Amino acid sequence: MNNNRSTGWTTWLLATAFFLAVLFPFVYPVFEGKRIVSADTQAWRAQAEPLHKIAEEKGEKPLWAWHIFSGMPALFVSSRAYSIVRHGWFALGDLLPFPIYALLLGFLFMMYLSLVFREVSLPLAIFGGVTVTLATFVLSSIEAGHVTKIGAAMAIPGILGGILAVFNGRLGSGSLVFLLALTALLLSNHLQVLYYTFLLSVALVAVLLVRHLKETLSLHNPSFFHLAKPFLFLGLCTIPPLMVYGPSLWQIQEFARYSIRGQASELAPEKAMHRAGLDYDYAFQWSYGIGETFTLLVPHFAGGGSAEPLSKNSYMAKKLREIGLPPTTIQQLLPHVSTYWGPMPFTDSPVYMGILIWLGVILALIVRRDWFVWWAALSSLVILMLAWGKHFLLAPLAFKYLPLFNKFRTPMMIFLVFHVVVGILGVLGFARWFQETNPHTRRRTLTLALAILGGVLGLIGLIAFLNIISFRAPHDQQWLQLFAQQKAATLGEQFVEILREQRKRLLLGDVLRNLILLAGGGLILWATLRSRLRPQLAMWLLLIIHTADLFLIGRNYFSTDAYRRPPRTVYLPTDADRQILRDRSYYRVANFTVGNPFVDSRTPYFHKSIGGYLPARLRIYQDLIDSHLLARNMHAYHMLNVKYFIVPNQQSGKPQVIPNPQRCGPAWFPKHLVWVANPKQASRALKQYNPCETAILFQKDSPLVAIPASNQLDSLASVQLVYASPDTLIYEVHTQSAHLLILSEIYYPIGWHAFTQDGKSLPIVRVNFALRGIIVPPGEHKIWIVYAPTSAQLQPYLEYTGDILWLGTLLFIIIVFWRKRRSTPAPSK
Repeated sequence: MNNNRSTGWTTWLLATAFFLAVLFPFVYPVFEGKRIVSADTQAWRAQAEPLHKIAEEKGEKPLWAWHIFSGMPALFVSSRAYSIVRHGWFALGDLLPFPIYALLLGFLFMMYLSLVFREVSLPLAIFGGVTVTLATFVLSSIEAGHVTKIGAAMAIPGILGGILAVFNGRLGSGSLVFLLALTALLLSNHLQVLYYTFLLSVALVAVLLVRHLKETLSLHNPSFFHLAKPFLFLGLCTIPPLMVYGPSLWQIQEFARYSIRGQASELAPEKAMHRAGLDYDYAFQWSYGIGETFTLLVPHFAGGGSAEPLSKNSYMAKKLREIGLPPTTIQQLLPHVSTYWGPMPFTDSPVYMGILIWLGVILALIVRRDWFVWWAALSSLVILMLAWGKHFLLAPLAFKYLPLFNKFRTPMMIFLVFHVVVGILGVLGFARWFQETNPHTRRRTLTLALAILGGVLGLIGLIAFLNIISFRAPHDQQWLQLFAQQKAATLGEQFVEILREQRKRLLLGDVLRNLILLAGGGLILWATLRSRLRPQLAMWLLLIIHTADLFLIGRNYFSTDAYRRPPRTVYLPTDADRQILRDRSYYRVANFTVGNPFVDSRTPYFHKSIGGYLPARLRIYQDLIDSHLLARNMHAYHMLNVKYFIVPNQQSGKPQVIPNPQRCGPAWFPKHLVWVANPKQASRALKQYNPCETAILFQKDSPLVAIPASNQLDSLASVQLVYASPDTLIYEVHTQSAHLLILSEIYYPIGWHAFTQDGKSLPIVRVNFALRGIIVPPGEHKIWIVYAPTSAQLQPYLEYTGDILWLGTLLFIIIVFWRKRRSTPAPSK
């Protein structure tokens, strides 16, 4: 059968119109001026807003975020951008607000990847695009406000499609798509998705390289240009986006070395100190269960999402009424009931891509197993095993030996790559089944594929029906304890048994539903075998069933209730906040009314806080939190210049302000020096000595600190902070001899410079475990402390150069594409 298809503008317009019609029920609130407002987006906005206000006043965003975690680089909160290409990417987000632009790009890129394989027709290309963009994991991530993650993930099919097209000789369109997709991937600034995409691309290029070498060397007289042509075009399209994004990547790499993802704790045991990267348990907390993998076929196999609501007409609601619970109690309980029973702490959704895509995958593995099918199948299997995280040996081995793998957490995030590979494999399976000319082969392969998939679904249903699966969840014990506290232990046992039966019914309902969908898809394919349906019509019918499947399941994990009109202010100030804000001096605040003050975005919105809400933190500060701040070692709070504590009022419970008169202030001269050999000794000393009077120094810094051990303080010595901004601090000091000056600022060895008003550079040393110390010369001086890392200083030049290269590459590709189109003879009618 011939599956020729048009790739003109009509094709793309028709596909886009279809997708937008399907997408509209998920995004229509955007056109009412609403946006997705989630806890994560609110937290980001709260921490970015203070820097934006400073940028409005001074015309440039600060590089240092002084209001979170007592100070850290601002690149993960709000970074500078000079590039025209970067501003163009941001403008696209303004023109087509999230998630429209991300999903539309992902759909079009996946369509292109499908159409790279010449046998794929329009409805199947749309089938692939719908698979990637309406998968439950994607939709639940959008509802959670994971803007950068989804923006990066939607570029993956463009990366793979561009690579394949260039190696297949489609230099113009392939290079253009690769350039746009790589730009979108990098500027989305999600390093974990970038890392997974890089690994997958390397695996693909490695296979293509072997094939390309074989084909080239088989020629009579191959030229070097013919051999290197794909790499030249891909390299040409890689350099400009890297130049545009390079400064940000440079700053991230600098920060990573000193973050919790870059090095082990200095306070850890000797063996653990040799391990860099995240803590193992923290990194693998969200590992997808091996058994949980069956959610790929049955979305409620593990109960669905943790917060998936049960209706008042559900089985559980009916049974709770039967055992005598009052309607008001049932109404209060149902929103808190979690049907999820998998091994993760919680999950927003299962990973479900539609049942028909797996029919296509099985057809691909049966019909024609060429190199790409084998590559995609093997890649999918490896990705799946990595998603299992701590439940399978591959991910721990990668965590230990694969470079950079230990910098990232949440193994199940790799499913964003899995969607693309499985999606294209399923599309190819259908395309090649329709392309098969032997009716007997088509009938046999279809029968076998339906038997395999239907058999697996039936076996899952049978195992559940026979109660071989327990449907027990770790958090069920909490319900038993809750009812036991109310002296209703028997009722609690009934409640848990009803909950487990509810989980079983959800699973069986999905099995029956997907068996019906599979039967419908099988009947459509059988109808084409008997010439009752034209292949093109059959493909459209398969697309409609697949889209309806994903749409109906996706509604459970993406609700338009997530859209709200963005509030003018993220948080409203309390009376305690207003009281503190009257103080215009330089200080920090510790808020103990928000639960954990170190997982808090509210306080940084109003004040300079010792906490924050970011997964990226300086390792030195995390050690200070774990060993001193959480243990309420007041010495640590004093040296961080915490002037106010916000605590709950004992009578009213409302926030109240407790001043801290013992704080050390913004800067001070210590009276004594204590020398230690390593950070562990420094940490212990911080519990013993008052940091306002004693400086704890490292012996390795003794050449820089040329001060007598007695360090007798001049009684007339003084220090005063006269100017403070995130990137610049100016102190007026007066002393008759050289002295150590301690600043209440977190020590960060990159980018901070200290010098006098006449330009004399002053050394900065680490003092009191986590603070900066400066050796002040005798006399009266103004001491400038400036944050100006080399990466930030070179950023505008690198980004502007990247702009020129990017636009030049785009022009070159258009010329190549246009000339090739002109030189290609028109097909005969």
